Amino acid sequence: MELRDYEKIGQIIREEMGNPTALMMHVVWIVMNNEGITQGEITKMVGTSKAAVSRVLKKMMPESSADSRDIIYQEPDAIDTRSLGVYLRPKGKALKKRLALLQ
Repeated sequence: MELRDYEKIGQIIREEMGNPTALMMHVVWIVMNNEGITQGEITKMVGTSKAAVSRVLKKMMPESSADSRDIIYQEPDAIDTRSLGVYLRPKGKALKKRLALLQ
């Protein structure tokens, strides 16, 4: 991929998510490529604190059904219910499809 491709990816993510931080963009990219990933695994991948990742995840989850941040959701793991996997909601899946067209 060339630089202009990454710029286009950033533009599309900003269109869908409003004004995301760099960490939000990084986290959504990780979830798009690793659905079911845990918050702890995301924390290790981005190299920041658990609290920072937790705040970012909450910002991408809806507070109501009409919320525009409806990108991801968390669901308990089928085997270890203490562990929450992070998954894409329909808006997140649409964003992933849109980005896939660039590749």
